[in-house]
Amino acid sequence: MNLAFRVLLFCFIISWRIVTAQDLVELSGSLPESLSAQSYLVVGDIFVSPGSSVSIEAGSVLLFESFTGMHVQGTVYVKGNEDKPVVFTSKNDKQHNPNATVDAAPFDWNGIDIYESALGSSFDRCTIRYSVYGIRSQTEHFKVINSIFSNNGKADMTIKGERQDINSHTPFSYGLPSVDAPSKLPQPQQIAETLPPKAELPASSTSSDQQKRIGVQILRYTGLAIGVGAGAASVWYFIRKFQPAHDRLEELSTIDDNEKWKYSSKDWESAEKERSRKLGLCIAGAGGAMLGIGMFSISFAF
Repeated sequence: MNLAFRVLLFCFIISWRIVTAQDLVELSGSLPESLSAQSYLVVGDIFVSPGSSVSIEAGSVLLFESFTGMHVQGTVYVKGNEDKPVVFTSKNDKQHNPNATVDAAPFDWNGIDIYESALGSSFDRCTIRYSVYGIRSQTEHFKVINSIFSNNGKADMTIKGERQDINSHTPFSYGLPSVDAPSKLPQPQQIAETLPPKAELPASSTSSDQQKRIGVQILRYTGLAIGVGAGAASVWYFIRKFQPAHDRLEELSTIDDNEKWKYSSKDWESAEKERSRKLGLCIAGAGGAMLGIGMFSISFAF
């Protein structure tokens, strides 16, 4: 009976994990017109394409993997409510992802970029957590209504480079006073009537934004590859090459007087040069690792 119970318990746990995993719908690339209320795993950057409109319904949870984010180039309507906010957070957020194996932390995912072409977007009662920069907008023409920002790394929200003063875990509104924030989002037609004509936007703004984003990604991943590769190579070379050369020089420097006749001064000089050469290569590898780390770190400044 005890064995049968254990087998049933094991099968139940496996089945539960499979069902839970299936509940996460993977997202990457251009978003559809609407995201229904369920949990999503963002495995690559997601986009609201220029000229398109995307609605994210109340109760939606977007779990972002590392180095991913959301790029709003069209118009997004985040339609959370008091009972069911829309959540943008790390895949490691155990509050929203019971399968997470590590704790969530600031800088877990990139954040939400709003481009100049993204006029009229609205974020109604959403939560943004554990990102690098929360919302980073190139335009003032969007709204945030009673939304919560917490545990973001560099900033909760910046508009045209200016950091907004936001109290963590406190509802925040932008574009509307908090007390006057409506319970429902304005209709897209109403928003469009208050916006400046799109003709005022530079024609090349979207393409230049995309080029900048691609450049930042190249800088980030190149720096990561150089840092990890050079660091690993430096450690390996130190252990496998430099250390034996160092030991050889130490051996020649400490031999007994009775053994000195076996070696000449050239042997000692050769061993010293070999150690110096290999030490230089180790230092060069460490320098490459530092360069890669620097490139990786700088990429988050853009």
